[in-house]
Amino acid sequence: MADIQIPDTPDEFFTKVLVAEFADQASDIEGDGPGAVCFSLTDLGSWSLIIKGGEMTATKGRDDNTLVEITMDGSDWKASAERMLGGGMGPLAGDGGGGGITSVLGNPTAATTLKAAQGTMKMVTKTDGDDEWIAITFGGAEANIDSPRATITMPQEVAEEMQGGNANPQELFMSGKIQITGDMMMLMQLAPLMQ
Repeated sequence: MADIQIPDTPDEFFTKVLVAEFADQASDIEGDGPGAVCFSLTDLGSWSLIIKGGEMTATKGRDDNTLVEITMDGSDWKASAERMLGGGMGPLAGDGGGGGITSVLGNPTAATTLKAAQGTMKMVTKTDGDDEWIAITFGGAEANIDSPRATITMPQEVAEEMQGGNANPQELFMSGKIQITGDMMMLMQLAPLMQ
């Protein structure tokens, strides 16, 4: 993704910046998408992105037809936004070439997979200071950050390798650089979307 200035308010980021960032990809999708992607910032609110009539739209609040809810720490929302645009969300952010959010919002097969996953997956990045986390809840389930269905933990340098596309997650797991606790079946259900 191109260098983007992060605005002063999360509302402007979600309703203007993200909508503009994914507008071209959304225009390639005919009709309406199968559901919404909701971004929730702790203590700040939620915003939902959805494709309607080939256009990306965003509204404040959680859409009733949410396929994926991404929960981030609202105390440092700008850093979370920068990681998101820089690929820190992995496949969900996409590479600007038709992947990411629009591949979820415009793909009925992906929607079926997400609805079946039902639950929260938490990704924790170990840093020198406070650990960073992001929680992704699938299938319209209630977000459960304190007791997720599965947790993936990795050091910051490993997360950066993965974000840059320089590392294979399966190899990192097999070598012990990524730790997974909880429901492995959930992660196996989601594997086709992580390709």
